[in-house]
Amino acid sequence: MSPKSVISVSKNEVNIWPDVPDHVEYKFCPVSGSKGLIVKKITMRNHIQEKYWDIISDTNYFFCPQKKCPIIYFNNEKSYYFLEDGVKTRVAHKDGEEPRPICYCLNVLEHRILDEIVTTKRATSLEDIKKYTGARTGKLCHINNPSGRCCGPQVNEVIAKGIELLSEETNVQETILETVHSGCEYCQHEIEYLEPSISLVADTCKACKIDWEKPDLLKL
Repeated sequence: MSPKSVISVSKNEVNIWPDVPDHVEYKFCPVSGSKGLIVKKITMRNHIQEKYWDIISDTNYFFCPQKKCPIIYFNNEKSYYFLEDGVKTRVAHKDGEEPRPICYCLNVLEHRILDEIVTTKRATSLEDIKKYTGARTGKLCHINNPSGRCCGPQVNEVIAKGIELLSEETNVQETILETVHSGCEYCQHEIEYLEPSISLVADTCKACKIDWEKPDLLKL
């Protein structure tokens, strides 16, 4: 084992990040150096694999909140470190792949929240998301969420992401309207009555035979 590494309960070696000392206080992640979030025994039992239940104690287990750190749970006093292969729950906070569970109590996935903002356009606020998806309305976060905490911060992150995507979509539509050829009656009809789209911009106007300009940001 490297002098700058730890061994997980599943016997995998994890290198300690640069600038993180070999020994940290009991409540700090030994790999990333991030301050951990203390978790209860009931939280651990709900998320780690059953074969590790016998090593769970009532105190001093922490969840590492650093997104890029492979450590999920740690106990520095007993040198117990849990990676993804030691838990049975997908920890969306550390896993960026879809489908990502955001609200564990109501099993609300990230794409469901984004759909309400970007696709249906019914939601523009946290209250809307709570109404249409149920996210952040659960009462058992300390058990269902791997961090033992409310999903509020993660829900807010996804809402911000959705609003940004919606803004980009709006800017695309505005750019299309500003750059298409407007010199003939047919083009004007397309602009005023038809939904602008990338496929329309890429086409040639059937009336005036002038290519509509395709903005750089729309290049495929």
